[in-house]
Amino acid sequence: MRVRGDRGVDVRDLSPASQYVQAVAATGARIRAASRWLNAVSVEADAAQRAAIADLPFVAGTRPVARTRRAAHDPPWTAESPTSAAFGVAETQLALLGVPALRECGLTGAGVVIGVQDSGFSLQHAAFAGLHVLAARDFVQGDDVVADEPGDGEGQDRHGTMVLSLLAGDDGDLYSGAAPGVSVILAKTERIDEEEPYEEDLYVEGLEWIEGMGADLFTASLGYFSGTSTRNTTARPRSCRRRRWWRSPTASSCSPPTATRGPSRAR
Repeated sequence: MRVRGDRGVDVRDLSPASQYVQAVAATGARIRAASRWLNAVSVEADAAQRAAIADLPFVAGTRPVARTRRAAHDPPWTAESPTSAAFGVAETQLALLGVPALRECGLTGAGVVIGVQDSGFSLQHAAFAGLHVLAARDFVQGDDVVADEPGDGEGQDRHGTMVLSLLAGDDGDLYSGAAPGVSVILAKTERIDEEEPYEEDLYVEGLEWIEGMGADLFTASLGYFSGTSTRNTTARPRSCRRRRWWRSPTASSCSPPTATRGPSRAR
């Protein structure tokens, strides 16, 4: 995220070298996403294409795009919440975070830029009437529409809208988010009608885009209720088995590929 002051630019701000990306694409693999921070690309490739990518002299290694599993649970909640003139029905949740004390000190979201990444956002509610949206991008369908649109699952933008309201909603004495007055950058990176490994690609693209747009902070309230452990490749869906990251330790430079293979990527 953005550092207030003059941070400058370093190698992590540079994209993987275009000639490396082109060489990977020349194997017939389909490039899904490229990452500056990981110095890598994500691709769809069959067995022969994966072997060809692994043999490229600048590729440090390949691995499946990660996937995880989280058990479903129902958090406790009460149907009725106390209200106040300052925070409306959000009184209890904001008190748990210590927000009322911050408001008494005159602190709000004014002057802060926060990136929000989720399944989509509907901005038609009155609580978003004064919301300052600096930029919005749909990485699922490749456009700038972050609300529901043809091709989305039913209710696609519902979760992101609720998360955004917790942060930036402001509906007078009926409801208040934690940081009214904040400016936001919105990234739609998740589908709700399927859970596939390519969503990790979209997450990486969205996060790097938000950082590049100058956000001070970033939030993503995302989790997955089903999936396949990366330890068991035999149970991995075909779409997951075909995806691989490649990484070059010098992919951010403009030098041509060399015959030296870099160390395997580990994290």
